[in-house]
Amino acid sequence: MNRLTLGVSLLLSLVGCKTQHDPAEPNPWPADMKSGEEWVPPGEGKDIAASEALLLDFVQKGFQKTGTAHRDAHVKAHGCLTASVTIPDDLPPELAVGVFATPASFDSWIRFSNSSDKVQRDRIPDGRGMAIKMMNVPGTKALPGHEDTTSQDFILINYPDFVVKNAADYVEFTKDSTIGHPLRFFFHEGKSYRPELTSAEKLAMQRVVSPRQPNYYSMTPYLFGEGMAVKYGAKPCEADRRKRRKLGKNYLRTQLVADMAAQGACFELQVQLQLDPNRMPVEDPTVRWPTSISAYRTVATVDIPKQSFDTEARRQMCEYMSFNPWQTRTEHRPIGGINRVRKSVYAAISSLRHGLDGKKSVEPTSHDVAAYLAAIAE
Repeated sequence: MNRLTLGVSLLLSLVGCKTQHDPAEPNPWPADMKSGEEWVPPGEGKDIAASEALLLDFVQKGFQKTGTAHRDAHVKAHGCLTASVTIPDDLPPELAVGVFATPASFDSWIRFSNSSDKVQRDRIPDGRGMAIKMMNVPGTKALPGHEDTTSQDFILINYPDFVVKNAADYVEFTKDSTIGHPLRFFFHEGKSYRPELTSAEKLAMQRVVSPRQPNYYSMTPYLFGEGMAVKYGAKPCEADRRKRRKLGKNYLRTQLVADMAAQGACFELQVQLQLDPNRMPVEDPTVRWPTSISAYRTVATVDIPKQSFDTEARRQMCEYMSFNPWQTRTEHRPIGGINRVRKSVYAAISSLRHGLDGKKSVEPTSHDVAAYLAAIAE
């Protein structure tokens, strides 16, 4: 959902914004909230509907210009890779929850991407995304109308803090973003968004050599069984300290092709338990949950084997495959205002995209690319 580029840094220098936090406003939710508890502000449903309408119009207008209905964000993929997610047999009870309760290995897909709403040069500062789709996962799913689907999705990006607090702010952010001026949101009269602007700058300005290099984060929280919430992370199994070189406009795909041919990749899928609801709020994803209170802990291993993926068929699958944070077991249901926005928006955009492109919305159940492309064309 992030559309921020080099303009963040340039504008910061022009207006002289400081990076310190402004005095915090009192939280509107009760002070005695428990772990995993949500608080829905008045009027949120109207705000969600407004954001959905704006983004559907954005996708529709993009289709009218190009003849292809792209995502509203994370448009440019660096590659979709086959993988496996393995859950160990020695997790402690507090981590052995939901899909992580039983040792297993699931065939999966990984989509690496830029977070921008348009295809642009990789040299332009941007967030980098990692979306994981585990296949053939048992259990009832949280996405309405898709309770029987067998996919479990994780949506991650290479920074832990989101840049918008709630559904009301997301409407304004969407208005500015869809007309090509996302930075305007941070300078609305009467509002103070310096911490969020700082997060946006830090997100966009990170230097990445390869999609296999950074840590990735869910930014937003999720249930983790009864009475607990978590944020997710994905950490490379081995540190990659390579420095960025001068490469072409698609250097992240180029480097990923080389990395996958040479050695593949490995990540630790992790969770951060919400142990202090006051300092680790559910309803404000701009607040970083302190690792001093609750460290990220590994619950599974994501193995991406050596492979050749830079084919036209794989590119088509990467374009039409959908990832949705609500496509998850009910024990891991997304929570918080931004995730309630996503519940409506993600499903609506996927339906519109596939309809405009004349494709069926189908979940893959294997690594058979030809079978998937045949299924969406029926």
